[in-house]
Amino acid sequence: MLVTVVDSSSNPSTIGVVRGVFGTTVTTHAKKSIVFMTPRRYLPEKNYDSAVLLTGLPDDSHSSLGATFNETLYNDGEYINSWDLDPFVKTDDTAIDLKDYGFGDFDEKDQSGGHLGHINLNIKNDVSTYKEIDISGVVEVDKVKNSDTFTVLLSADDPTDSYSINVDTEDGTNPFYGLAIYEDDLPKITDFKIQPNEKDPFFVDYTWNCDDDDVWYGFLHVSDENIKDQYHGALMHIPLNDEIREIGVNNSIVVDQQTLTDNFIVTDAEGVGISFADAKVSTTAAFVPKFTIEGLAGNAVKFDSNDVLFVGSPDDNDDCFSSLGKEMSVVLHCINTSPNFNSGADQFILRKGQLLSNMSLDIFGRRVGITNTGQIVARVYSDGATTNSKYVELTSNTIIRKDVPLNIIVTFDANLYTGNVKLFINGRLEDQTGEVLASHAVGNNTGWIHKTDIFSGNGRLYIGAKSESMVSSGWTGTIEEIVIYDKLIYPVEVKSGQFTFTKPLEELTAETSSNAKTYNARLFVKDYHNIRGSSKEDVATTASISYRKAAFNLNGVAD
Repeated sequence: MLVTVVDSSSNPSTIGVVRGVFGTTVTTHAKKSIVFMTPRRYLPEKNYDSAVLLTGLPDDSHSSLGATFNETLYNDGEYINSWDLDPFVKTDDTAIDLKDYGFGDFDEKDQSGGHLGHINLNIKNDVSTYKEIDISGVVEVDKVKNSDTFTVLLSADDPTDSYSINVDTEDGTNPFYGLAIYEDDLPKITDFKIQPNEKDPFFVDYTWNCDDDDVWYGFLHVSDENIKDQYHGALMHIPLNDEIREIGVNNSIVVDQQTLTDNFIVTDAEGVGISFADAKVSTTAAFVPKFTIEGLAGNAVKFDSNDVLFVGSPDDNDDCFSSLGKEMSVVLHCINTSPNFNSGADQFILRKGQLLSNMSLDIFGRRVGITNTGQIVARVYSDGATTNSKYVELTSNTIIRKDVPLNIIVTFDANLYTGNVKLFINGRLEDQTGEVLASHAVGNNTGWIHKTDIFSGNGRLYIGAKSESMVSSGWTGTIEEIVIYDKLIYPVEVKSGQFTFTKPLEELTAETSSNAKTYNARLFVKDYHNIRGSSKEDVATTASISYRKAAFNLNGVAD
């Protein structure tokens, strides 16, 4: 068995863990074990289009040939260069590298140690399931690096054991799965500063330096409160990386319950379980998405266009957007594995509401004409209706590509006079609404209605599909780390190193004797892996900087 350690999505600095995962079929014995050994020599790097068995050679000129005419180092005949695959004997001609990989040196007397990994198997629980063996000792002992290839031998724990383990090829039912865990260094942010804008001192400029090659996107938090972490002001945080309690044939979602009695985790800005709604998977087994360990930052949820998750009660008698008003921000991460948009329906990523009368938000990949490309579309609704809805619609320039990560941010600010709703893809502004309107007509509108709240009614938040009954319009691929804020965040182009803040803010405290109000700002920068977490070890962030504008002390008490 050959294992190649490769990371094609980033520039990792170190390999942390290497694990092997394989399908098992145990045929005898109730409790047995298997071990991974490391052969110390490789077979020659060659391949053959065909093989011919030769019998009855006319002379002895080829009597010493091995398996092929050119293969002389290793063969299965009685030759002086024969090699030994016995993992329980340490000899000079063994092909097995028996050394201390964390289980001690090989002891020939009791036949212990020298192996790379070990796991117990149970015929009652382990038939036709994936089992995981930690073989990370090869990283420390053999100094395996990115793109290195190493061989492993799968063997019974005892040479007298009599049972079989199927290791399928990639075309088999349970193919071998190798997983390498990389440590990707956080982007480095320096010189985070604030100063008045040179052209208009009423505005402020935030500046910084960040030169990392794998920077993905970033955003600013600006608040008159302490900004503890990136989830400041989060109405709900849906990580979708819940630990898998049970890995079965279908990898169905079964997670730690934590503070909820639900099927996946939803928390607020303080990490407390949301109490206003249930987080559920569909009651129809065919509509339940599956976990994948190939998320951007660990586990993620994989949808196949027929799967759905939802937040909210099944009878639609609660509204998880009820606290939203004149500000909202949505951040999510996804990868499409089948972007065939020349047939079928739009692929919905997120939808709040199911009926026209309770619709608030849509984010989806749109089918575009007869081409095989699609774009990200975001809709924000201003009014509930029984027959016709009113909304603004934004469309990305970015085209959805297979297996290419997407960061989608939608911001909403009813207090502005133009650009109230914005769509950002991978940190870049790709569409926004125009000047505000006096009212909305049915369908798509060019601008928002000034100081009008986002519409919201009783109805569930759907993830991965349009609704539980319309799952054919679902996303195909992974979704992870969804954050919905009841405040505004400010996406920035990280490489530019500069952002001009133009929004008017309240400058005086709401007191009888008013003083100048202090605001805090903090920058968060993401690469393609370090996207989740609340500490400075989890995501790249700056310390908060504070400022306030000079103002008179106003006493509101009449003389």
